[in-house]
Amino acid sequence: MKKYTKLGLAVSVAGASALALAGYSSADSAHRALPDASIAQRVDVTSVNYPLESYRLDADQEKKIVQAIDELTVRCMKDFGITYKPVPSTGDGGLESSHKHLYGVTDEEEARKYGYGNPDLGKEIEKQSTGETSEELAVRIGEVSTYNGKAVPENGCQGQASKQVFREQSPEQSEAFTDELILQASAQTQRDPRVREVFQKWNACMKKKGFTYSTPLEALDDSEFASPSATKHEKNVAVADAQCKKKNNVTGVWSSVEMAYQNQAIGDNSARLASVRASLQKNLQSAARINK
Repeated sequence: MKKYTKLGLAVSVAGASALALAGYSSADSAHRALPDASIAQRVDVTSVNYPLESYRLDADQEKKIVQAIDELTVRCMKDFGITYKPVPSTGDGGLESSHKHLYGVTDEEEARKYGYGNPDLGKEIEKQSTGETSEELAVRIGEVSTYNGKAVPENGCQGQASKQVFREQSPEQSEAFTDELILQASAQTQRDPRVREVFQKWNACMKKKGFTYSTPLEALDDSEFASPSATKHEKNVAVADAQCKKKNNVTGVWSSVEMAYQNQAIGDNSARLASVRASLQKNLQSAARINK
């Protein structure tokens, strides 16, 4: 799908699977009071800091981790007489980039040009080739056990590098747990009566413009809009979507309620999240030593 695939957007089939793995079900919160949410007026969330994001690496931190893994991979490959040149990291990352399409299309002018397509995808630099041979690739990712008579590390040079950077992290301390909580909060948000009410207002607004979608997610996931190039109809729907979101403060309600559920998740999982954060800091310290 050409649409936006950021955490916090629709809980797709993949997201639902993650929730199942996390042991979450709607019954878990059936009798729990709704979390308090101070509803903000927002057209977009490009500058919004979500509570659970402090338990994940940001774009700059991720680059430092990747840089460290690349550096160790280069050293390992050199031991086998191979000159490895990592592919440079692409994309500007950052808060604005990661949040721009968190709730689908919100920019009317962008919708008029691209429909539900993500224009940022077209700005990405094409992945450069590492220039390595198939034999060298096998050493890097561990598809061979030996190379020129020398034992290749388990999972290859890159796997060994990752293990060295993340050596002190257990699966329970991984930010994957944070991602599960983000998906859980997203699912809870979409069932919340405050969000359902604003979706109904959005639905009524769309009907007046001639479009019959129940929710913004239904419009976003319309299979008719799956092709890379947006049709005139898709652009018209996307423009109406953005207009109806703005008119009814859909993004403001949606994001405010989602933040409330994230705060609730932090309260429920404070000890484990503290462990996740401590583990991430250790990984960054490890990366900093390598990147000197």
